[in-house]
Amino acid sequence: MSKVNTISFGSVKAYAKVADRLKVFWEENPNGKIDVEREELADSKIRFIARIWRDSGELLKLAQAGTSAEVIKMTANATASADAAKKGDKENEKLETVAVGRALAMLGYLASGDVASREEMEEFEHYKEQRRLEAAQNAIDSIEACRSIDELKAYWLTLGILMNDKRVLSAKEAMKSKLSAKEAK
Repeated sequence: MSKVNTISFGSVKAYAKVADRLKVFWEENPNGKIDVEREELADSKIRFIARIWRDSGELLKLAQAGTSAEVIKMTANATASADAAKKGDKENEKLETVAVGRALAMLGYLASGDVASREEMEEFEHYKEQRRLEAAQNAIDSIEACRSIDELKAYWLTLGILMNDKRVLSAKEAMKSKLSAKEAK
C-alpha cells in the first residue's frame, strides 16, 4: 500500500485524513466501489454504513447473475458504521466520513495501525475548527491592515472559502465603509 499523508494533533501522533486515505485507495483501486447507506434507528438516531469493494467488476458480475442485494452487500472487502443522534446535515456528513474512514482503515488505509475512535474524530473536528478560527482571525487582521479600497478588493479575492465566514465578511464591510469614507474626503 502507498504511503498515506498524516497530520498530528492533540494526543494523536499520526492521523491520516479520510480524504488522503481515499486518494490512495482510488490510486490503488481505480475500479473500486464505495457505497454508503443511511439507516434510521430508534430514539431519533441514525447510522451510516460504508461498504468498500476493491473491484466493482465483481459486483456487476454478481448483479448480472441475479444475486440478491443483501448477499452483494456481504461481499464487501470492508464494512464499517458510525451512528449518533440525528442532527443537521453537517453531522450527517461527519458520520458518513467516519464510516468511510473506518472501512478504509479495515482495508489497511491508515497510518497508525489503529482505527480512530469517535473521541479522536471529535478531537480532530475541534482541531479543524480551531484552525478555521485562526485563519479567519488572520484574514480579519489583514483586512484591517488594508490602506485602500483597491487593496481591500485584491485581498478579498484571495480568501476563498473564508469569504463565507460571517466575522470576516463583517470585517470586510466595516473596512470598506471606513476606506470609502476616507477616500471620499
